Amino acid sequence: MPGPHSTGMKAFYFLAALIFVAIAAVPAACSRASAQSAPPAASAPVIIHMHDFMFDPDSVTVTPGTTVEWDNDDGARHTITASDKSFDSGDLKPGQKWSHVFATAGTFTYSCTQHPEMQATIIVK
Repeated sequence: MPGPHSTGMKAFYFLAALIFVAIAAVPAACSRASAQSAPPAASAPVIIHMHDFMFDPDSVTVTPGTTVEWDNDDGARHTITASDKSFDSGDLKPGQKWSHVFATAGTFTYSCTQHPEMQATIIVK
């Protein structure tokens, strides 16, 4: 008669231990996979205020993919118009906002078409 350490019982315990280890590893593997495939968190936009007939700040440096938001905190209408015409907000009434994503590196100068003395720069690098 086979004892408690027979070949069949050893195989049974070995198989049970193998299944336990495999099941225990699944949640850890799944969490690693989801952490690796998760998209990067979006960063907050860079905000430029328009007040007193100026852009504040008048120069910002950002990385490609950054969203820049302009808030018209002034009592007048303004535009955000690139010197090279690559972006243009159109007419923004007081209290309105407009944003643009800067996808490529470069230096972008812009102004308000209604108030040409309002000039500023976005540096993307």
